Amino acid sequence: MPEGMTLPQFVVLNHLVRLGDGRTPLSIAQAIQVTKGAMTNTLGHLEGKQLITIVPDPHDGRSKRVSLTQEGRVARDAAIEALGPELRGIASEIAMPGIIKALPAVESLRKVLDTRRNPKA
Repeated sequence: MPEGMTLPQFVVLNHLVRLGDGRTPLSIAQAIQVTKGAMTNTLGHLEGKQLITIVPDPHDGRSKRVSLTQEGRVARDAAIEALGPELRGIASEIAMPGIIKALPAVESLRKVLDTRRNPKA
């Protein structure tokens, strides 16, 4: 990870890039399989670094919504770039055609597991 970014912070930023803004802290915690308290802590750090914004839900005053800032997207992209050498090293040791062929099955498995973990998502 780039200097000053933890793995949980990267995971949250990547989650928001992949699934989009406007998620609740609870839905992010469930997706990442951490406690709401742990997620609150991680989101507080990300908000302090201005990588996300947290605003009240306009439809439910008790809930909040999390969105990625432009700085957050840049930080996530920098983390991906920092992982490049490691990922290239791994890629050089495995046969990519087999990985590419397995991707649809792995994606299907992920969707089933996501649905089972959080049926309301």
